[in-house]
Amino acid sequence: MAVFYKLLWRLAPSLIQFTCIISSDKNLIAFRPFIVSDRVIVNPNFEKGLQALFKTEPNQTVIDVGAHIGLYTLIACRMVGPNGKVFSIEPDESNLKVLRKNVTINKFKNAVVLPIALSCTNGKEKIYAGIMPTGSSFYPTLSRARYKVRAVKEIKKVTLDSLIEELKLKDVDWIKIDVERADLNVLRGGKSFLQKSKKAKIIIEASQLKTLEYLQNLGFKVRRGSSSNYIAFKK
Repeated sequence: MAVFYKLLWRLAPSLIQFTCIISSDKNLIAFRPFIVSDRVIVNPNFEKGLQALFKTEPNQTVIDVGAHIGLYTLIACRMVGPNGKVFSIEPDESNLKVLRKNVTINKFKNAVVLPIALSCTNGKEKIYAGIMPTGSSFYPTLSRARYKVRAVKEIKKVTLDSLIEELKLKDVDWIKIDVERADLNVLRGGKSFLQKSKKAKIIIEASQLKTLEYLQNLGFKVRRGSSSNYIAFKK
């Protein structure tokens, strides 16, 4: 399967990035026809337990870190309503095309798509784009991008603290983090905000025990959502 995708990316990148649109009971969703991961993510059973915990409300502010093609962005946009705000962060160019398509076809005016990555420092860093778009990572030797890198690109990275300051956000209600083993760095870059925030809830794919310990040390209570996914909230 990896060889098939590698050849397809090299021989027909425009074909593999062509988006098809399907309808669901709640959203129109665009996805790439040859990418299995997209099809899995638009399946209503995908992370069903975690989605049940992601209960955003009208007028809230949400940051979707590692938005991929926008499943949680779409859920949040619909639930926070026109007076809420969703900041959708995705550094992979291939994912960005589908993410922006999803925001557009659903006519969500409350979403802001940011082509950056969050980390523990501001600056630039190389990102290794995997054959499967769910495998792009800063750490190719520790992820599904290993030996299956289709592109390497230097991208802008910022800390959560600096992003919140730049966006002039007083607080954030929900943060969803799924960043291919860079989760601890995202949290470290948001230490100041996370310490003082009293209402932020975090849905996170934790790649290591240190991630959960870090959240607990900042005053969060952590509970498992499903598999390696957790929800964290202030006690």
